[in-house]
Amino acid sequence: MENNTTPATEPKKKKSLVFPIILAVVLIGGGIYGFNAYTYGQSHEETDDAQIASNLSPVISKISGYVTEVKVKDNQFVKKGIP
Repeated sequence: MENNTTPATEPKKKKSLVFPIILAVVLIGGGIYGFNAYTYGQSHEETDDAQIASNLSPVISKISGYVTEVKVKDNQFVKKGIP
């Protein structure tokens, strides 16, 4: 006895567009988030320990006492000697 059972021609399966659409939305959303995070980071300073590195010159007096008046402004150049 001969077996003439050939598989029936199955209709072509339609490819689902759900995965590519979700992938595109995730990639676009990630790109927008990354761009916003990058541009924010370019204009904002952030520290973990609330300290920023800068040029400091400590002033240490050789006598004890309290400062009652400072006769210079911030970042003002001063010269040695009495004005």
